[in-house]
Amino acid sequence: SYYALSFDGSSDYLQTPSEAMTYDISTDSLSFGMWVIPYNIGSQMGMFSMTNGSNGMQITIEPTGVVRLYATNGTNSRVIWSSEALTADNPYFVGVMLNPSSSEIHINGGEDDVSSDTGSVSFGDNSWQPKVGCDYESGAKFYGKIHAVAVWNGEMTGDDFAKVYNNGELGFDLSQDSSDGQYNMSSDLASWWKLGEDSSNIGKDYGSIPLNLDGVSLDSNDIVS
Repeated sequence: SYYALSFDGSSDYLQTPSEAMTYDISTDSLSFGMWVIPYNIGSQMGMFSMTNGSNGMQITIEPTGVVRLYATNGTNSRVIWSSEALTADNPYFVGVMLNPSSSEIHINGGEDDVSSDTGSVSFGDNSWQPKVGCDYESGAKFYGKIHAVAVWNGEMTGDDFAKVYNNGELGFDLSQDSSDGQYNMSSDLASWWKLGEDSSNIGKDYGSIPLNLDGVSLDSNDIVS
């Protein structure tokens, strides 16, 4: 069986102790993936975010159910959102690719995004603080289950996201390239928080860094299957 963490939409979230993840989004691409089941739709809810104080990016579910990516360097910003709206009590795999000049959102392995800004957003070489279950200001708490959040230090393609989605089956091993070549990003897997796999360390990172997350109002009692 596979595990997730249940977030209460009020005080629960996870974060690293400090700005400990270094990425240069002036030249590099980053990709993100996570399984979510929202308990309710109707308010903004943060799934994943990163901040270093002056810069920030966040992946949220909006009150209408669409998925939104917002990234800002304090001067310029990028906003894209999905055309598909998520509904309550259903599982979704959300994949996002972000680079300085373009972005994509993939819902359940398909490309599903609407862009409002394709201009350049350069962040430079910065140390970031990742957060799960909230926006980058620790607001917009998530109400629902989150499982297997991943960050790749590279550009995931639609084929990569579709393979990880795996026709809705949980348990795809992100640390191994697929034999059919459809997923070949294992060497770029920076962080992989399975969330609940280890009850003694609910935010354990199984990626190449690794960088464990600390629970804020979350503990092993919030592990669900």
